[in-house]
Amino acid sequence: MKRAPSHRRRFAAGLAAALALGVGGTALLLSGERRQAAEDAEVRKDILSLVALGDLVSRAGGGGDRVREAVAAWQAGQPPGGEARVVLLQGLLLEASTSPRDAGERAAPRRLSREEKPLFDQAQRLRAAVAGNREGEARKPEIEIERLPGGGRELAAPLEAGGQVVGMVQISAAAHGAAARPGWLDALLSAVLPLLAFLVALRWLPDRRLPLAAAALAALAAGMGWFGAGAVRGLERDERGRQEAVAERARAEVARAGEVAARLGLPAEAGPDASSWDVDVHRQPRGLLTREGEPVPAKVEGMVRAARGDARGALLAAGLVALLALAAVGLGGAAAVGRALVVNRQAY
Repeated sequence: MKRAPSHRRRFAAGLAAALALGVGGTALLLSGERRQAAEDAEVRKDILSLVALGDLVSRAGGGGDRVREAVAAWQAGQPPGGEARVVLLQGLLLEASTSPRDAGERAAPRRLSREEKPLFDQAQRLRAAVAGNREGEARKPEIEIERLPGGGRELAAPLEAGGQVVGMVQISAAAHGAAARPGWLDALLSAVLPLLAFLVALRWLPDRRLPLAAAALAALAAGMGWFGAGAVRGLERDERGRQEAVAERARAEVARAGEVAARLGLPAEAGPDASSWDVDVHRQPRGLLTREGEPVPAKVEGMVRAARGDARGALLAAGLVALLALAAVGLGGAAAVGRALVVNRQAY
C-alpha cells in the first residue's frame, strides 16, 4: 500500500524555499539598488566639482595666469588622486593642468601634441552638443563621463566665454569607497528564525494542509516583514546620507570658489551658486540644492520616498515569488511534476 505523503515535510520544504527566495531575492535586489544609488551620488558630486571649476575658470577670464592659479587652488581642495585640465579650442592649447603627466617640458600652457588630439576632439564634440541643443535638435549630453581602469572617472564639460564655447574643462576623479554591503546577517536571521519557529510548531500542528498552510504563511510573512521593514529603514537612512554628502561637497566648493575669487580678485558677479553647479549630463539644474549648497528639504523627502517605493517594490516582487514557491512545494505541485517526469521520462 502506498504511503500518504507527509504534508509537514512538504510545507517545511516549501517554507524553506520561500524564505530563501523571498528574503534572499529582496536582499539581492536591494543590494543592486544600493550600489547604483551610491554610484549615482558619487557621479553627482564629481559633476558638481567639474561645473564649479568651469565656473571659476570662466570668471578668471578663460585663459592666462589667473586661470592656472585658480585651477591650482581648486585642485588643492580636492580628494587625493584627482586632476584637472583646461583645453582651449583656439590655438589648440592646453591652458592649465594639474596632471603629473603635464610637468617639466610638457607643463601648461602649451599646444596640444599629436597624441592629445582626442582632447581637442572631445572639446569639439561638447561645443557641437551645446550648439545642437540650443538649436532644438535631439538633445545630446553636454557633460561626458568615462569610467577609467581601477574604478575612477573622467568627466568633461564645455568652457564658455561670452555665451560661446571656447574649450572644455576636464577632471579625473579617483575611485571612491565601495557602497555599503547589504545586511546579510539580517537576511539570514529573517530566513532562519521563522523556519525554526515553524519546525517547532510542527509538534502541535496536525498533518493537514489548512493549518500547516496557515502556519507556513504566517512564518513567511513574519520573516519577509521583519527583513523588509529593516531594509526600508536602511534605504531611507542611506538616501538621506547621500543627499547630505552631496550637500557637503557643494558647500565646500562654494567656500573654495569664494576664497579663490577673493584671492585672485575675480569679478564678484552674483557669487558662487551651488544650485547651478548641481546639474545632470545635459547641464540642467536638478533643483536639489539651494544657492548656498544646502539640501532642499522637500526635494530630499521626495528622494527618500522614491527610495522607499523602490524597496517596497523589490519586497513585493520577491514576496510573490516566495508565495508561489510555498504553494508549489507545500501543496504538492512540485512533487506531482517530479513524479510525472519520472513516470514519463522517455517522452522527454
